[in-house]
Amino acid sequence: EHLTERLFSELNKQVSSGSRIPGATVNPTDKVTDAQAEKAVRDAFAQQFNGTRQPTAEELKQWTAKAKELAERAGTTEFLAERVFTQLNSAVQGGSTLPGPAVDPSATVTTEQAEKAVKDAFMTLQRRAPTENELKEWTKVAKDLATQAKSTEHLAERVFSLLAKAAYGG
Repeated sequence: EHLTERLFSELNKQVSSGSRIPGATVNPTDKVTDAQAEKAVRDAFAQQFNGTRQPTAEELKQWTAKAKELAERAGTTEFLAERVFTQLNSAVQGGSTLPGPAVDPSATVTTEQAEKAVKDAFMTLQRRAPTENELKEWTKVAKDLATQAKSTEHLAERVFSLLAKAAYGG
């Protein structure tokens, strides 16, 4: 009786404790391991990009270090993926997928931010890097989008939407 509810409750308890193995426990105050930090980063990327993109090797390296820093600062590994997601979301809104100093989304878009948005959109949508000409043309589009919106916030998503329309006639 109520097996589904009991299973859900047990799974929820295990996931909350940092494990997906029945009966296994992870002390959230233990020092974060590389595996825990990397998993938090992969989960955050999956959430940020709706499961369409995983971090590159460099992104994984930098975000894993950031995840460890976040866990150490909080004194717990509990909710680590959520904390990484919050930081990742802020970085993406600033036009980057790497951790770094806070970026003012109302600032004028840089060529580097525009190119990064274009490269991310191409990799996500077409699973390839843009050609030199595509990068040049789409960087102009990205800069125009940021200027029109008076913000760099969600620039990669806006470029992605236009690229998808251009690619699929939507």
